[in-house]
Amino acid sequence: MEITLRESVDIEGYLLDLLNEQSEEKSADMPFDYTETRFSFGLYIDEELVGGLTAKEKLGEFCISLLAISKDYRNQGLGKRLMKVAEEKALERGCNHLLLTTYSYQGAYFYPKLGFSQLGKISDYPMSGVDKLYFIKYL
Repeated sequence: MEITLRESVDIEGYLLDLLNEQSEEKSADMPFDYTETRFSFGLYIDEELVGGLTAKEKLGEFCISLLAISKDYRNQGLGKRLMKVAEEKALERGCNHLLLTTYSYQGAYFYPKLGFSQLGKISDYPMSGVDKLYFIKYL
């Protein structure tokens, strides 16, 4: 048997099938569905894209991937509005919680104001003086 490893772009569906099959074998009463659903919410002002939010939902977890607002529109409550839309979508999909990561210079004070709790921190990542922060909000 010859084993070869190579970078592959189109194997995610195959791997998800394997995980779903394994889940069905181990927990036939309630198998997991590893299928991931992606969401994007664009924020427009007068038809101009000024920010947005992307997220992924899998296994009852709604993960915020990206949240950004154009510099000219920050501190006007738009990030809060986007997070409200994400939370509503998570509830609509039956998710248990929202999860996200951010950096200490970005959302360290923003997310706790929205009801998020810090789960953890990686210090000095991705560079010295900056921390990667993990946040969760149970729904």
